[in-house]
Amino acid sequence: MECTEPVQVCWTKAVQRFNETLTAGSNKRINILNPADGHQLCNIRDLLDSVQEAQKKCSASRGSIRSFLGAVVKAANRYAAVVDVLVQQQADIIALVWGAVRLLVNVSDLRIAAAGIETGQEVRDSLVLILQHAGRYQEEARLFVKFDRVQQAITGLFVHILNYLVRAKTYFQKPYAVRIAKAGLLGLRPKFQVILATIHAQVASLDREIRTASESAHANHREAHCETDPATPTEQLARSLVVEKEFALEQAFREDCRGDSCRQIALLTRILAEQDIQNTRGEEMYRMLSRDSPWTFQGGEQDRTSSIQLSSIIRWLCNGSTLSKHVPVREPGTCEWIFDHAAYRSWCQSDYSGCLWISGIPGCGKSVLASYLAERMTTETLLTYFFRNSTDRYSTLASPFAASLLTTLCQNPKVVQNPCFPHVIARLLPLFNNFECASESPFDRLIGILGSVLEMVPAYTLMVDGLDECSDMDNAELLFTFLRKRGTRSNARVILLSRSHPNIEDFFGFSYQVQMNQSAVEPDILHYIQQEIARTPKLRALETEILTKAMANSQGMFLWAKLMLDNLKIGLNLKAQRKKLERFPPGLFAVYDQLLEENRYNLDEEEVALRYEIFLLLVGAIEPLTVSDIATALALDCTTNTVDAEDLIFEPKKVILRLCWPLAMVINEQAQLFHMSVKEYLLQQPERARTNESMKLRLSLEDSNAFLARKTLSKLTQDTYSVSNYSASLLRKHLLTGSFITEIEEHAQEDSVFYDYACLHWHEHVTSLTDPPEVVLVKLRQFLTGNEFVSWSEVLFDLKKLIGPDAQVQVRLALQSWVDLLPTRTKKQIPIGSFFILPHQSLNQELKEEGNDKLIPFLPLVRLGGYFNLGGVSREDWQAAYECKKIVAEGYAKVLGGRSPLTLRAKTALLLEYFWQTRFDEAEKELLEVSKIQAEVLGEGIADYYVTLQLLGLAQYYLNMFDESCTTLQHSEEGLGRLSGTSNPEHLMALLYHAYALEAKRELDRAYRLYGDILQIWIPLKGEDHPLSLMVLCGLGSVLRKRKEFAQAEGILLRVWGARQRRFTLSNNLSIDSAIQLAILYREMECAGKAIDLLDVISSSSVFQVDFERFCQLNHIRALIDFDAGAYDIPRLSLQHLIDQATGANRHRNNRELLWIRLTLSDVLRWRGQLDEASMLFVDLVELENDTVEGGSPASTSSLDEEPEPPIQLIIAEKALRLVRQAKQTEAENLLHENRLRWTRKRDFWIMQGGPISDTAWMKEPRQANEHTTETRSCVAPPPPL
Repeated sequence: MECTEPVQVCWTKAVQRFNETLTAGSNKRINILNPADGHQLCNIRDLLDSVQEAQKKCSASRGSIRSFLGAVVKAANRYAAVVDVLVQQQADIIALVWGAVRLLVNVSDLRIAAAGIETGQEVRDSLVLILQHAGRYQEEARLFVKFDRVQQAITGLFVHILNYLVRAKTYFQKPYAVRIAKAGLLGLRPKFQVILATIHAQVASLDREIRTASESAHANHREAHCETDPATPTEQLARSLVVEKEFALEQAFREDCRGDSCRQIALLTRILAEQDIQNTRGEEMYRMLSRDSPWTFQGGEQDRTSSIQLSSIIRWLCNGSTLSKHVPVREPGTCEWIFDHAAYRSWCQSDYSGCLWISGIPGCGKSVLASYLAERMTTETLLTYFFRNSTDRYSTLASPFAASLLTTLCQNPKVVQNPCFPHVIARLLPLFNNFECASESPFDRLIGILGSVLEMVPAYTLMVDGLDECSDMDNAELLFTFLRKRGTRSNARVILLSRSHPNIEDFFGFSYQVQMNQSAVEPDILHYIQQEIARTPKLRALETEILTKAMANSQGMFLWAKLMLDNLKIGLNLKAQRKKLERFPPGLFAVYDQLLEENRYNLDEEEVALRYEIFLLLVGAIEPLTVSDIATALALDCTTNTVDAEDLIFEPKKVILRLCWPLAMVINEQAQLFHMSVKEYLLQQPERARTNESMKLRLSLEDSNAFLARKTLSKLTQDTYSVSNYSASLLRKHLLTGSFITEIEEHAQEDSVFYDYACLHWHEHVTSLTDPPEVVLVKLRQFLTGNEFVSWSEVLFDLKKLIGPDAQVQVRLALQSWVDLLPTRTKKQIPIGSFFILPHQSLNQELKEEGNDKLIPFLPLVRLGGYFNLGGVSREDWQAAYECKKIVAEGYAKVLGGRSPLTLRAKTALLLEYFWQTRFDEAEKELLEVSKIQAEVLGEGIADYYVTLQLLGLAQYYLNMFDESCTTLQHSEEGLGRLSGTSNPEHLMALLYHAYALEAKRELDRAYRLYGDILQIWIPLKGEDHPLSLMVLCGLGSVLRKRKEFAQAEGILLRVWGARQRRFTLSNNLSIDSAIQLAILYREMECAGKAIDLLDVISSSSVFQVDFERFCQLNHIRALIDFDAGAYDIPRLSLQHLIDQATGANRHRNNRELLWIRLTLSDVLRWRGQLDEASMLFVDLVELENDTVEGGSPASTSSLDEEPEPPIQLIIAEKALRLVRQAKQTEAENLLHENRLRWTRKRDFWIMQGGPISDTAWMKEPRQANEHTTETRSCVAPPPPL
C-alpha cells in the first residue's frame, strides 16, 4: 500500500537513503518490506515498560543512569500520543525506531557502562535528544505537508537518526570484548560524535526551514484574502483575524517545540534535585566540556560559564598551534658536555638572568640538545616551541608560537586558579569571537596576553628551538624583543636555539652564548656512532673506518653521521658497505644528492615524476598538507578539473615515504620535509647541482607556487562547485533560514579533501607568481567569472567565521596589487574589475531563469550589496549597492510580506544607502518605523532591532538631533553588547556613532573615552588599516585637536591620511576628510606652510567636482590661512563667491559649511568696520513661523519697512547661528521661537556622511578678527521680540 501520510513518506524515504548512502554492511541495512528482519520492533508502551524495568535494576544506585532513565520517561511521555497514532498507521518502520531506542535503554545500565564512560554518557544524552526530536518533527511534517523543503529536511533528519540508532544497536549487540575494542582501540566514540553533530546541524537547519515556510504561508494567506477575496472589507478583516489567530497558534506550537530541549533539561534538573540527585544531565554536559582538565570550578552559574568558555578557548588555541616537532631520540651519554660549558655555567651562576643562546650549523643536534635540557630543567613549568621551516610556511609564523604556549598555560592549575586569570579569559574572548583559530589573531595581541599569563607562573623554563626558521618578518622584531625581556624576569629561564644569523646576533649577541661547533659536538658524534655500531653487529667490522670517516667528514653534524649509518645498514655485504662508506661524501647537500641518486634506481619514470610533484607541494605549502590532500592534488587533472579514482595512489603515506626517502617524513598523517636543510637543498640554484639526478629535483618557489596555483584553481573550479544549485544552497544556508540541499552536502563531504586548503590559499600561490603561465591565467579567469567563485566565497564565510565580505575584499586588494605589477598584456587577461560582481550577477540571472524558488534569486544580490558597501570606492559603487538592496527589499516584501524579519532586515540594509544620498530625514523616519515593527515582531532580544537603532541614532546625528542620537545609540550599544558581545563590529559601530554625537555636543572627554574604548578592542583584532580603525582614529584625532593635544593629533591624523591614500586614493571623500582634518590641525599649530601644501595636494581631487560642501571646506581653510597672514581682499572675495553660489535660484546648495563661512566672513568684515555688509550675510536664514500672534491675527511683515529683512531679524539669525556652532541647538531654537521665527531650511545644518567629515564649526577664528569680534559680541544685547 502506497504511503500518503507525510510522516510515513518521510520515514520511507529516510530508510531508502540510509540503505543507499550511509551503510555498506548488509547487517545494518533495513528491509523496507520486512523492517523487522534483523531489527527489533516496539511501540511506545513497550518502550516505557523497558524504561521502568531498567529503573528497577538501578533503584539502589544514584547518578547518571537513573537521571538518563528519568529523562527518557519525560521525553517519551511527551510524544506518546503522537507516536501511538503513527505506529498504528505504519507500524513497521516507526516501530523499528522505537525498538532500537528500547534496546539501547535496556543495555544502558550495564553494557553502555562497559563500553566506557564517555561513549556511554554520549549515547544516553543522544537518546534523550532523539526522543525529543522524533516526536516533535513528526508533527511538524503534518503541519508543513505542502512545503517540499521542510519535508526534505525532515527526511534528512530521520536519515541520520536511523544511522545513529542502527549503528549504536549493532555495537551494543556485540560481545563485551568486541565492544571494548571498538570503543577504545578503534575509536568508536568519534563516529558517534560525528553522527550526533550531524543530527544537531539537521535540527538547526530544519528549524530555519520551518520559519521560512511559516513566513511564506503567512504571506500567502494575507495575499489570498486581501488581493483576490471579493468579500467586503469587514468580512476580509474578520477572516484576516482568523488567519492571524491560526498563524499565532502555529507559531506558539513551534516556539513551544523549539524550547522543549531547554525546558526538558530544566524539568529534569528540578525532579532529580528533589530526589537529592546532583548528577543531572546538565551537570554531565558541563563536566563533559571540562573533562580531563586539571581544575574544577566551584560555585554558581557564572563559574560554570567560565569553565565552558575556557574549554572552548583551549580548543581554539589548539587549532592555532603547530604540531610537535619530531625530535630524534638522544643517545645516552651525549649532550652532557653542555653543563661544563663556560657560558652555561655563567648563566646558571647569574641566577639565569638573561637568555641562553645556543647556536650551531644545521644538523648539529640542536633540537636533541633542546629536548635534553628540557628534561633536566628543575622548574615546575616547562614551555617548549619549535619553529619548523621544513613543514610549511605556517609553522614559521609568530602567532602559532604564542598560541601554543597559551594552550599549555591555560591548562596549568596554578595559572587557572590565579585571581587574575578571569581577566586573561576576558582578553582572549574578543579574539576567540573574531578569528577562526588563534594563529589568525594579531600577534601583538596574543604576545601581550602571553606576557601577562607568564607573570602568573612562579617559575618556568621557556625553550625555543629553530628561532632562525621564523620567517614572519612583520613580527620577528616583536618576538625577539619579547624573548629578550622574558630572559630578564626573575621567574624565567629562557633558552634559545638557532643557527647563527645576523638578526639574531643583533638581539641576543650579548646573551650567554654556547656555540655548538665541531670541537664541542664531535665527541658526542663519535660516541653515538660507537653505540650504534655496538647495537648493529653487521657494522662492527668497519668500526675503525667508520670512526675515521666521521672524524674527517662529519663537520660537527649529527645528521650527517646518522644518514651515513643508515646508508651502511642497507649494504648487502661487507664489500658493499665498504664501497658505500668510501663513496659517502662530506656535506649534507652532497649526501642528499647521492641518496636520491641511489633511490632513483628503485623508481620508474612515472614515480620519479610523481616524486617531483610531491616535493613541489611540500616546498610551497602554506599550511601542512595531509597525505590525503597530497594524494588528491596529485590525482587532480588540471585539464578536466576532475579526480580520476584510478589515479589516486593507494596507501599515500607509504608511497610518499618510499618515493621521497630520505628527504620526507609523515607525522600524524601530515607530510613534511625531513629537515629544514632539505628545503634549502631543493631550492638551491641549478648550477650548484652535483648529479643528473639532483638536477631533476632542482625547483624554485616560482615552480612550487605555479604548481599549487594550478591545483588549487582546478579544485575550486570542479563541476561540483560550479553548478548553481550548490552555490545557491550555500547562500540559502547563510542568508535565509535554510540548509544545504542534502545530496549536495553529502557529495561535498566526500569530495572536500584539498578544497579547504584551496579556498584559503589559492590567491597566495597566484600572487606569488612573477610570470604566471597561461594555464594559470585561463583557470583564474574561469574561476573569477563563474558560479564556483560564489561557492568559494560562501565557504570562506564558514572557514573564516565571517559576517561581511572582509576576507573577499582583502583577496581582491591582494590580487589588484599583484595585477598592477604585471605586464600590460597579462593584465588584460585577468578580469579583476569584475571581481565578485560578475559571478554574483550571473548567478542571480541564472536562478531567475530557473524559477524554482521565488526567494533564492535575491540572495546573490544581498551579497553584492554588502560587497559594494565594504569594498566600494566611488559613488558608482554605492549606487550599485543601493540598487541591489532596493531589489532585495522589494522582492522580500512581495514574497514574505512587510513584517517578515527577513524583509525588515533587508529594509534596514536599504535605508543605510539613504545616508550617502543625504536622505537623512527619510532614513530617520523609516528607520523609526522599522524599529517599532521589529520590537513588535521580534522583541528586544534580537540583534536586528538594535542594528536598526544604531542606524537610527546615526541618522539623528546627521540631522543635528544630538540628544536624541545619544539616547538611541546608548540603547543600541547596550543591546548589541549584550547579544553579540562587546567586540562585535555592530556594537563597536554603535559606540563610534555615539562618540560622534558626543563630540558634536562638545562633550570631548566622553567622546575621547569612547574612541579609546573602541580602539583598545578593534585595532588588536583587525589592525590600524582596517576601515573602522581609520574612522575611529580620525575621530580621535579631531577630539585631540580640540583638546589642543596637537602632537598626538598630528601623529594619528598622519597615520590615517597615509592609510586612506593607499587604500582609496584621492578620488574618495574619506581620503579628503583625512586631509582636511590634518590641514585644520596644521593651521592651529601655526604650521601654515604644511597646511597649504596639503591642500594643494588634494585640490585636484575629483571629489570637489561633485561635492560642493567639501569644496567649501577646502576654500574656507585656505581663506582662514590667508586672513591669518594679513590678506583681506582675495580671501574675502573667495568666501563671498562661495556664498553667492548658494543664493537665489541656487538656494538649495546652501550647506553647513557655508553657515560657518558666513560667521568667519562677518567677523572679518566687522574688523574692517563694514558692519552693514556683515549683517547682510545672514539674510534668508530665518523666516516667520506660521503661527498666529496674540489676538488671533496672522503674523505679518507689513509693518516692517526694512528690506529685504529687518535688521533685528538678521541680528537674531546671527546670534542663533552662533549658538548652533557652539552646539547649543536648544538655546538657538528657543531664541528663534521667542521671536516667532524658525530656520528657513533645516537641511542647511545637516552633517554630511564621511570618515568622519571635518568639524569646521570648531576652528580657531581668524587671527586679525579675534579681538574685535569678541568685543562686538560682548556688546550685543538680547534682541526684543518681533
